[in-house]
Amino acid sequence: MVASVKALKDNGMVSKARRQSQVEAQGTDTGTSGVGSADERIRGDLRRELAKLKEDYSKLKTDSEKEIEDLKKQVSEKDKMIKKFEMFIDLCNQRVMVQRELLNDGNEGGSAAVNSSV
Repeated sequence: MVASVKALKDNGMVSKARRQSQVEAQGTDTGTSGVGSADERIRGDLRRELAKLKEDYSKLKTDSEKEIEDLKKQVSEKDKMIKKFEMFIDLCNQRVMVQRELLNDGNEGGSAAVNSSV
């Protein structure tokens, strides 16, 4: 007898029989348990999906907030660079204006000397 049970177990027949008896036991509890268990299974699946989606949403929300903060920092740094560049341009423009004045003053003095010699 032990050998025959062992042979059935090796063939997978024992586990199939156990599963079948469990399914039959669940199906014979009430007349509507088949419908109820399917409904409950669907509800359970939906609850799991909802919980997973909520978790994914919260993770996505925190990730997007971090990304937004990083982008704000980058924009702030770029604004600082732009202001420094504008200051540099202003300095260059001032130097150009001073150089023009010096050149104009030099030309006026040189032209006056040429006019007085004539």
